[in-house]
Amino acid sequence: MSVKFRAFALVGPMCLAGLCLSFAPLPTFGQECRKPTTQELQAVENAQRALKQAVDGPVIGLGWKLQSQKSDQIPLSVATDAKPKRPLMSCWPIYDAKFVLAETNPHYAALHSQAEKGSVAEQNWMAPCLKAMHPGCEVKPDDVKQGDRARAASGMEIRITENDPFMRLSHPEPIRKLDVQSAAVAYQSPSNDEYLVDTIVCVGAWKPDVVFAPGNRDVPFPFQHSPGTPFLENMCIKIVAAPEMAEEVLRKVNWQQLNDSLTK
Repeated sequence: MSVKFRAFALVGPMCLAGLCLSFAPLPTFGQECRKPTTQELQAVENAQRALKQAVDGPVIGLGWKLQSQKSDQIPLSVATDAKPKRPLMSCWPIYDAKFVLAETNPHYAALHSQAEKGSVAEQNWMAPCLKAMHPGCEVKPDDVKQGDRARAASGMEIRITENDPFMRLSHPEPIRKLDVQSAAVAYQSPSNDEYLVDTIVCVGAWKPDVVFAPGNRDVPFPFQHSPGTPFLENMCIKIVAAPEMAEEVLRKVNWQQLNDSLTK
């Protein structure tokens, strides 16, 4: 029996210069979802095992600690009739994890110290400002900014979307293209947090000349399998982290293993 499941899109469209990649499901409020078939469950579980080996292992090895993993808390359900049309579409991200710096991380001591100094500086700055509201209070001192950046750099989020239906949608955004071995498409763009960047890496049959082309034409992903079939043909990994942290993760993740986990 099918049920109504309110799945929230945790990752919005990924925007590039002159275009916007839909590397995430559109919001599926009211999307009818059901229990997966044996073949669908197997395809997703294979991908999740590869993600934990290729992503979790290297990230933890760099000195990060898994804080939470939403994708482990909700049983898999799949769209009964995915819109836009595509093969298997989960109603909840198959991988959505938050990490925090462990004390073993080489960056921990410096960032912890900066965060502590920033907190003290913020208290010393805010107290007189709240009393007098004198000019200049709207401008944060450098020590406070450094503290904010240190706190932001001490966390990281990694989310995965599968079978994204579009190669690109139109929307302008500054980006920096990346060359990541075994990935079809990779780039960085500004994050919602001024101290972080969004790093997007996609595996599957993405065509860079289409993805990064100018113009506003929507381009569907060239799926080889029929809608609703138990196949994962693409995955996009979104890393939200400080630039230097993202660079370390990019070098450590086994992108070829993620490529190999796609069902052919």
